[in-house]
Amino acid sequence: MLSISALIGAVGAFLLPIAADLSPSVALVPTTNVIGRTLWVSFATLFVPSLGLGAVVPAAVRGAVLDRRTSGRTVGAVYAAGTAGSILGVFVTGFLLIDLVGSRAAILVAGAAMLAVAVVALPARRTPVAAVSLALAVAVGATPLAARFSGPCVWESAYFCIQLVEEQYVGQRTSRSLKLDRLVHGSIHVEDPTYLDPGYLRVMSDLSDALVDGRQRFATLQIGGGSYTLARYLERRFPAADVDVIEIDPKVTGFAAAYLGLRADTRIRTFNEDARQFFLDRRPRGRYAIIYGDAFNDLSIPHHLTTREFAGAVHDALTPDGVYMTNVVDLYFSGSFLRGFIATLRTQFAHVDLVMDRATWDFVQSMDPDADGSNDRRRTFIVVASDRPLDVARVNEVAGRSSVVIARQSLDAYLDDPRTAVLTDDWAPVDKLVSPIFLSRPF
Repeated sequence: MLSISALIGAVGAFLLPIAADLSPSVALVPTTNVIGRTLWVSFATLFVPSLGLGAVVPAAVRGAVLDRRTSGRTVGAVYAAGTAGSILGVFVTGFLLIDLVGSRAAILVAGAAMLAVAVVALPARRTPVAAVSLALAVAVGATPLAARFSGPCVWESAYFCIQLVEEQYVGQRTSRSLKLDRLVHGSIHVEDPTYLDPGYLRVMSDLSDALVDGRQRFATLQIGGGSYTLARYLERRFPAADVDVIEIDPKVTGFAAAYLGLRADTRIRTFNEDARQFFLDRRPRGRYAIIYGDAFNDLSIPHHLTTREFAGAVHDALTPDGVYMTNVVDLYFSGSFLRGFIATLRTQFAHVDLVMDRATWDFVQSMDPDADGSNDRRRTFIVVASDRPLDVARVNEVAGRSSVVIARQSLDAYLDDPRTAVLTDDWAPVDKLVSPIFLSRPF
């Protein structure tokens, strides 16, 4: 029984990458049910290996109990060993294996270990035949499985599957993009680091020109380095400015250096740590003229960077006339996260404005606000917070070609909605707030 359980676990582990790649495309649950989708994918990928691994301990107990008088001690020892192994496995996998070899290779190692247990647990008379059979089965299945276990990642870290997307443009200009998991997190043009893509970065750059108003010496901080597109632009655009970046994943920074042209002699100063920890440990009070938030995407938002308490830490790190400028991905009419985020910033900043790029503004204007929201589309918005009012005339003069500042009256009306809620460290259901975006994407 122990051998069979371990073999099921091993087979499930070897098939897991295939199931993970295929199950999202199988629409067996209603498209309106987020929880149903999540449960289906989890079931499809984890049921077989979980079944095998879950049966190992009872099978081990059955084989270990030889004397009823000591059965309690034996059973306790087996379950204690299983618990200790589970705890050790969580820490070794999360902090060591994934970072060293990647998630798929870690699964392969686990499957191989279970396969070894299956062979060792066989009765002695069956071991040679079983070992040869298993070796042949592994050899036959190795080729099709190898592609699945290699995965799409160029690099894999404890946080992301890091991929490179390279394209050729007219005139032999090369664009390279950083893709983290399923989402592109910025592009750079090798020949021209001042070219900004995606569009919300152009809005941020134009707003920066308007806000610094000709100054050259100031300090900026970017939360979320990604492709370092904006940081490299700021380095080139403002040669006398200090450009700091918080990027939690050192492998993302290394990838930008290896593939995206981040030079070794750059003036950009990188802090490879969590942004919340950065403000707690370093307390950069009154240092930065502009803090950029670029750590949000539409599928994975670090909730501890959305709360009132974090907004207070950002506020304290700004100069008296400093600005916090961050991108937010949401559905404008049917979403809830954008509303909540703006309302949260209003608890810490005297003035909070919403800025859209021209394409987003045209889209919003074309939508009927009283419609059911079925035609709503995911968009990237820029939220600007400060203790001084935004000089709209200056912004229109410098950044009007790329962006539109939403009128304060219109923004107040937008926030006057039952879905608007302030996010705190005690209550920040970001996953729930962005679930409409999840539903708007292909399965």
